[in-house]
Amino acid sequence: MIDQLKLAMKNLLSTLCFLILSFASIHAQVSFGLKAGITSAQTGFAYEGGYSLKSKSLTSIHGGIVTAFPLGSKFSLQPEFLYTGKGLWLQEDSTLEHSIEAHYISLPVMLGYTINKFTIKAGPEFNLRVASSSDITPLIHKDDIFKPTEISFAGGIAFRFLEKFGTEFRYSHGLTEALNFAYTDANGNEFDDAGGRKFRAMQLSIYYMLKK
Repeated sequence: MIDQLKLAMKNLLSTLCFLILSFASIHAQVSFGLKAGITSAQTGFAYEGGYSLKSKSLTSIHGGIVTAFPLGSKFSLQPEFLYTGKGLWLQEDSTLEHSIEAHYISLPVMLGYTINKFTIKAGPEFNLRVASSSDITPLIHKDDIFKPTEISFAGGIAFRFLEKFGTEFRYSHGLTEALNFAYTDANGNEFDDAGGRKFRAMQLSIYYMLKK
């Protein structure tokens, strides 16, 4: 079932990417370019009792292709095709820390509203996990740490400081759970994380538009 879901998501992402590039090639007003930056993500994963476990933010990178389809003079549809890393540090009893990270093919589909050099953006973000990494394996197998897909809702603001260069800040909040494992304390007792399995992430990016 998971393999079928991953295949379906891969086919969807490939089809959407093809449609974006095809549309861009025949419409002169469509802009496209490149972006890259850093991502700081974490979840609300935490447990307090006889045993303490908390999550802390982990910094990773993102980058890929951006496009902008004008929808009038102010609005635009802005799909992106990115690599995005999202993860967290797990801190046990304030001493021992473990890092876990998911590597995603990410497809944000943002609606933008431009005022002078500023663009306000909001929209869904679809993520397909292509790999995972962790320093706590083999205690937890790295492929079992994260669910195969993750969906977030994102919003942010971009500022174009030169004709083709700009910077963007974005915040995304998970709509679906990303973590896929049960953690146990030192006595082997499994505990409930109170729903803290969804990613919260902040991104800071630089972009360069190849075509305006």
